[in-house]
Amino acid sequence: MARIDAHIFDRFYTGDTARNKKGTGLGLSIAQSLMKKMNGNLFATLKNHQFIMTCQWNKRT
Repeated sequence: MARIDAHIFDRFYTGDTARNKKGTGLGLSIAQSLMKKMNGNLFATLKNHQFIMTCQWNKRT
């Protein structure tokens, strides 16, 4: 599995400019922020041309 560019979690980052899809570039930034508030992490990977998001929560000590 290949790791995705970490910039996808930056606010207002919109990756591929060749597409007609409109977006603000805030979705993944908000999701990552929420995960951090819940003591977790959000990861993005590519596997067989599929974009896979993984949420991981850390145990509180």
